[in-house]
Amino acid sequence: MKLNKLDRNQMVFFAGKKTTINKFLIDYDLEYENEFVCLTVINNLVNKGSLKLIEQESQTSSINENNHINDFKNRYIDDIEELIHKHCNTTDRVKLKKMSTNIFELSFDYMIKYEDSGRSKDTLNKILDSLTEQCDTFERIVLSGMILAIFTGTFAAEAGDDESARPIMNIFLSDVYGKFQSNDKKTMTAMMGDMYVLAKRKFIADKNKEKAIGNQRKNNSQMGTHDKKNNNSISFDECLRKHFPMQASTLSVINEISSIHSSLYEMTLETLKDYKGDYELEDIYLGALIIHVRLGNISGFSIDELFEELNWSMEFKYDVMNGFTTKTVKKPEKQRVEPKMKVDYDSKRSNNSFQDKNTLSIKDNTSKNRIEYGNTSGNINNGGRYGFKGNYIYSAVTMGGQAGIYKEQVGNGKPLRIYEGEVNNLNIVGDWVYFNKYGSILGGIGKVKTDGSSFTTIDLDRAIYMHVAEDWIYYCKSVKKGLFSNQSDLYLCKIKTDGTNKTQLGKIGDYNFVVWDNWIYFRQSGLRRMMKDGTNLSTILEGSIYNVNIVDGSIYYMENFCDFYKCDLEGNKRVHIFKIRGTSYRMNVTGKWIYYIKEDDGLYRLSIDGSKNEKIVDSVDNNSDIHVAGNKVIYLKGDRYNSINV
Repeated sequence: MKLNKLDRNQMVFFAGKKTTINKFLIDYDLEYENEFVCLTVINNLVNKGSLKLIEQESQTSSINENNHINDFKNRYIDDIEELIHKHCNTTDRVKLKKMSTNIFELSFDYMIKYEDSGRSKDTLNKILDSLTEQCDTFERIVLSGMILAIFTGTFAAEAGDDESARPIMNIFLSDVYGKFQSNDKKTMTAMMGDMYVLAKRKFIADKNKEKAIGNQRKNNSQMGTHDKKNNNSISFDECLRKHFPMQASTLSVINEISSIHSSLYEMTLETLKDYKGDYELEDIYLGALIIHVRLGNISGFSIDELFEELNWSMEFKYDVMNGFTTKTVKKPEKQRVEPKMKVDYDSKRSNNSFQDKNTLSIKDNTSKNRIEYGNTSGNINNGGRYGFKGNYIYSAVTMGGQAGIYKEQVGNGKPLRIYEGEVNNLNIVGDWVYFNKYGSILGGIGKVKTDGSSFTTIDLDRAIYMHVAEDWIYYCKSVKKGLFSNQSDLYLCKIKTDGTNKTQLGKIGDYNFVVWDNWIYFRQSGLRRMMKDGTNLSTILEGSIYNVNIVDGSIYYMENFCDFYKCDLEGNKRVHIFKIRGTSYRMNVTGKWIYYIKEDDGLYRLSIDGSKNEKIVDSVDNNSDIHVAGNKVIYLKGDRYNSINV
């Protein structure tokens, strides 16, 4: 299999592999050459991991499996060595060639001759023990990918029953955890979760395979898909090669050993063509196509074109874009959900309309062009779990055990869930709610319309503090300094709300940043600012500055966790507002008030001129975030969000 640079965005694999490997590469922000080697080696091993299943399915055929399997193995070993020779220096070549050959031979033998989980566990331990100590950072990247592929093949053989598969996965995890640094455990766990989902889908597919193949044979005479754009018919192979070139290449190799997989691919496409949302979708290869479509924005595929060409119904399109399970997924009806567990609004509810003009309309009134912001700087820097627009409060919380984005009309008190999942950094601009999907394995920046329709993944970066201003999204992302390093760098990035023009603006020193007018303000050895294009970087304030908020063209901040200050947008006209006796780690400025939590005391509000300071809640968690939505101040107490009208 010869690969060139144009193939790197076309390397799409069986269900789950694209998800896992992209997370692996995105998390570690690999350099191009290293990424190329790593991705190619993983691809070869992943393809090889299917051989056990192929062998089982081919036992009654007239094919001489051993000859074909050995040819298959040798071909991939040659490819790996050629790539290592091309992309690695002399020292790395020797180590990597030895590593890849040893791992390939050992894992190959035990996956093909798999007998029990204990034997495979012992083998993986031997591989880890003998090779991890010899590896530097880059080599461990490649080694991690190889081990990842071995796990995939092993769990595929154990899938189908939670009682047996889960304990085995936990045993593997505990062994791997002892050999990888703590920072890698979370990533490895997420990868294992992806693999487990893949294995379960494979089990379901095997369970129904005989019936599925029978249905496919009935439809053989109807093979081909209709290309609406070109008004002619294209065959299955043509469609596969056009949209999934790596799948087609893999199929051509597998087809030399067994024709069963080809039938499954054809059955899958026929299933997709005629799907109307009225029956279960249970084949593993359907999962592969869906993953390709959902990741189309980074895989180079046109999602709209593919939907059009395959003639998928709107119901199925909704399923694909909003999450897929092996059960039929219907477009959910909007349901009103009463808060039960996590949200407990304070009983001091009033019928007064919201009077806070600055929160009601989040505009930059100091600039000539009125800029619409998605949320206040104070709310975003407290996590962005609440926002306010028009006559509605938007919240990213859990109600009645159901996490999601909720929309509540002022005075109505009946929240409506418009998006399901764990999110934060809510920004409401126009008819869209923008957010960070931190609870998903893939994560990323998403958006959904305020009525709950048209969910879209904008980018797979995991945003840390995110501001939306007009049609731009500004966010922080953390990048580890090395694969196994305990340190990370923070980068400030921006991307258009349609997912285009992604730009990395540069390193910053802290998550706390604010977008205002044509400038971005952030903490780094004081307070610095730069223009939205990353130019004109300058320091405007020095000192230990925290909790930066910008309201009505003035900067509010804290020094030493006890002094409140105000200055203009250039860092001039600095005014000391108030000094508290104690410590405060959180504040939120809106309208005429500064809300803050005094450690071991309560929630206070301080007038922006310092003339009035009063406690409004007696007992609040010291590390609680503070959100302001209209005349409602929301804070955390225990595991509940509470609110008070002010």
